Amino acid sequence: MLLPVRTVGVMGDGRTYDQACALRAVTSIDGMTADYCPLEHAFLGGLAARIINECRDINRVTYDITSEPPGSLLIPATSLNHNPNAMGIRSRFNLESFGFSSQLDASP
Repeated sequence: MLLPVRTVGVMGDGRTYDQACALRAVTSIDGMTADYCPLEHAFLGGLAARIINECRDINRVTYDITSEPPGSLLIPATSLNHNPNAMGIRSRFNLESFGFSSQLDASP
């Protein structure tokens, strides 16, 4: 999700004032509650590097470890609508591009 903040970063020899993006991976049995998924730091580091290198206007990637509740599994539509680049970023990065299945596993 693109966050509604700008962050200072360094790309090459200059400063950048670009957007931050938050990643959230959760596990849930009932769809009403969820716990964050403890992904490997090496995987998160590679993912962050890929997002920063391939997505213009993003210079920071965070990983949200909030459980639900209090966090929500829903992404507000305003987070996608306030930035014209959001739809392009969302369509470029999907679960399959990182080796995950987009299908929910219903097995216990």
